[in-house]
Amino acid sequence: MRLSEEDVTLFYKLYPALLVYVNAEQGILSQISTTDELMSQPVEEKVRVRDQLYENIALIDSFANDNPFGFTSEELEIVRSWKHFIRDRFYLFRHLKKYSIFLSSGSPPKAYGVLSISDRLKDLFPYVPVLVETVLLPFKGQIVYDGYVGAFRISFGGGIRVLFPIEIKTKEMNGARIWTASIGPCPAHNAALHLTEKSWRGLTSSS
Repeated sequence: MRLSEEDVTLFYKLYPALLVYVNAEQGILSQISTTDELMSQPVEEKVRVRDQLYENIALIDSFANDNPFGFTSEELEIVRSWKHFIRDRFYLFRHLKKYSIFLSSGSPPKAYGVLSISDRLKDLFPYVPVLVETVLLPFKGQIVYDGYVGAFRISFGGGIRVLFPIEIKTKEMNGARIWTASIGPCPAHNAALHLTEKSWRGLTSSS
């Protein structure tokens, strides 16, 4: 359920560098000029920079054109592929041997087979299903999340799985596998959704 060690290293070479560029262009955090400086910031500060990336996605092309870190053409193509990001709330529904299944909360729903990066999603969220908010990214023919995931404090009864029968139909997301899903309605609940500070998990290569 994880990327290979080589791909983990590559992801953490590319993604923080992109965020450093976004920070410089948008003037979010002062006195941050290297990936080490950025990654040493509190999670909340890194999330601020990350959010600006997805709100100004044209910065990806600017980054690739400027290439301030001297990346190879293959590495820049990976970064460019992130323009096809999916930012949403998902039901982290099940952990399988090869990936974790994320179900989109929209309609029609879709199912995504998502790989972990450095820390296994199964270890971070052992009890599923759970409602989360994150960003999915294509990565070398696979799907990963961007390293930051917020969990909502909602409890689901065991019967929820009966309401989520998945009919798999393979499709593609920029070369990565996704599935359309035939899914029943979400059970009604009266709980308000509160994304608390402690629910944010910012994952780095050293975590």
